[in-house]
Amino acid sequence: MKSCVGHRLAAAGAAGTLMIGGIVAGATAATAAPAGPAVGKSKCTSSPFTGTWETNARNVNLRNGPSTGYYSKGQLRKGTNVKYICSYIKGKRDWFYVKVKQGAHAGTHGWISGAYMQIAQ
Repeated sequence: MKSCVGHRLAAAGAAGTLMIGGIVAGATAATAAPAGPAVGKSKCTSSPFTGTWETNARNVNLRNGPSTGYYSKGQLRKGTNVKYICSYIKGKRDWFYVKVKQGAHAGTHGWISGAYMQIAQ
């Protein structure tokens, strides 16, 4: 088959590439959580902590609500400092509502799973 005639389709994982007459178009499958309206401090059920906390893992999602059902606003690096504001506790899981203090998302408010947080060193 000649490269200038016909169509080629190559798919790898969740991404695909379509070549038509020398023009390449790419598509990526959606991996975001279902849409949900952003929720802030109003969702808090307790405020047992104070001060500066940090992420204890790489690529921690900063979400617009307290569950994986909310969109990620972006990811934080391991050791990113955040100001603890309050918590939302659901069953055995807790979520921290925070304000990011450094990095690309500095100044942004959002939710982080308590499993990925520790008191700043």
